[in-house]
Amino acid sequence: MEIAQHISAILTTLTRFPAAKLLVVTKKRSKDEIEEALRSGISIIGENRVQEMEDKHGIFTSSVEKHLIGHLQTNKVKKAVRLFDVIESVDSIDLARSIDKESAKAGMRMKIFLQVNISDDIKKYGFKREEFVNMYTLIAQLEHVKICGLMTILNLMKSSTEARLYYHEMKALHTYCIHHFGIPASDFSLSMGMSDDYEIALEEGSTLIRIGTKIFE
Repeated sequence: MEIAQHISAILTTLTRFPAAKLLVVTKKRSKDEIEEALRSGISIIGENRVQEMEDKHGIFTSSVEKHLIGHLQTNKVKKAVRLFDVIESVDSIDLARSIDKESAKAGMRMKIFLQVNISDDIKKYGFKREEFVNMYTLIAQLEHVKICGLMTILNLMKSSTEARLYYHEMKALHTYCIHHFGIPASDFSLSMGMSDDYEIALEEGSTLIRIGTKIFE
């Protein structure tokens, strides 16, 4: 019951941000925990690892949108393309090309987000700001991937002030992409914010918050 209550509280917060959606992070969660979350009306889930999604795949119906939010190694791309609906963590041109190749073999076009290392954190993956526009342009030319948004992950040790600054910069980059590349705003997500800072992320323009701990613990 607590899981349902936690989800309800977050969804209530989201009523103030009509463009935003909740992604429930099911990393290391049991089948019973996940099924309780799904009964609470959840339609988007996120997993960090391909292997874990492979183990859990039977839990989710086709109506649940499955996102890969953890770092993806190129040797796991073939499985990732089969298991996930969206790969949020595309952090290099080589990875994008590998996804494009496997998607072509599967006769599909994979939805992807580009991960941006907005804080220039040496411990985080993602494109650097100075290379981002060039990388976006190259990846957008691939035939079997579709860029559907941007994503970032911040260091958990950051302050609220720092988080707000970086999320504000991500929103500016998101807006730039929409105008520069002529993307309909409703078709271009901004995935940022987790259990400890999702309200700040929402205030700065996030359209997809990734919550796990605050729901399950």
